[in-house]
Amino acid sequence: MKTRQFLEILLQDVRYAGRMLRRSPGFATTAISALALGIGANTAIFTVVNTVLLQPLAYPEPDRLVQLELSSPQGNGNITSIPKFIIWREQTQVFQDVAAYDLGGPGVNLTGEDRPEQLKGVHVSAEFFRLFGARAVAGERFLRKRIARAGHL
Repeated sequence: MKTRQFLEILLQDVRYAGRMLRRSPGFATTAISALALGIGANTAIFTVVNTVLLQPLAYPEPDRLVQLELSSPQGNGNITSIPKFIIWREQTQVFQDVAAYDLGGPGVNLTGEDRPEQLKGVHVSAEFFRLFGARAVAGERFLRKRIARAGHL
């Protein structure tokens, strides 16, 4: 009985609201626009929050990834030297893998089309792709023989 009464009152209120909105079309347009803007903004914000904060990262075991940073009297930073990275990689008992990346540098040149094009690239160590569970889509893969011969990371 209460559900039926609730629905009747709700239908009565919706009819009354419709009559009032028809009497003042300017207010109706403003109210509908405000509702549409609010719903759109809410959807956009939720999409960003969901993607950035709620969804897990697209890496295997993202809760086990850490970024090492150095602290010094001059400040904190994630910059280290290659010898220090090699020590971390070879002597660590705590981490399963250690990888390095460098966002700086001139980038890479893409050739093969009309004109060469300079692209922004990231220099990474051989463990980088394995650590993130990714495969290189283009370019050469890291080969242990070539890395040892070249003396690079």
